[in-house]
Amino acid sequence: MASDSVDSLHIFDCDGILLDSNKAKLEALREVLISVGAPITFVNWAAEEFRTNFGRTRKQHFDVFMRYECNEGFRLSSEKSRQAIQSYGERVELLYEKCAVIPETLSFILGLPADAKIFVVSASDESELRNILPSKIAVLKKQNIFGGPSSKIKNINKVIEIVGAKNAIFYGDAVQDARASMDSGVKFLGLSKYSADPSYFELFCSENNLDCVSSFS
Repeated sequence: MASDSVDSLHIFDCDGILLDSNKAKLEALREVLISVGAPITFVNWAAEEFRTNFGRTRKQHFDVFMRYECNEGFRLSSEKSRQAIQSYGERVELLYEKCAVIPETLSFILGLPADAKIFVVSASDESELRNILPSKIAVLKKQNIFGGPSSKIKNINKVIEIVGAKNAIFYGDAVQDARASMDSGVKFLGLSKYSADPSYFELFCSENNLDCVSSFS
């Protein structure tokens, strides 16, 4: 249950906040869609849909892809979607191993007080995140990392329920992050430097009176 004694809770998104991985994930998506026979018109549409909606879970993305019929008559079947999701997951695990930790974020985390509670909430697959992130950022604990298939809203609320905090803050780089923070009633700080869609993200934050800066530096 929540405890009033905790007064410092920092919740970080992964892609574009902890890891400089957004561009690599876009390329991985394009590759797997091509591998299941999607024409380039569908691939280009899906990549743009993906880029402008970072923060959705993997299942949410592919559910949208399956509903779209491009002008060449191609539709992503449930079987092809299953194959693509599996292949995409395998590629993401590999690219996460290679992706650099964002230096500004790492410096910020290492400068937090020793008693700060540090969590990760991402739309990426939870098991993949737990396998990779603690080896890249030693202060991150596996049990404090939450991801898909649960939504960000559910996972933020889960963290608040488990830990409780007077001053919880969520750091994100996408509109979906901002919306999840607003819906959860948690303070938000946007960081746009490594965002997949920085212009729209910055505009959304401005229109909703949310703090947004380039990076932790």
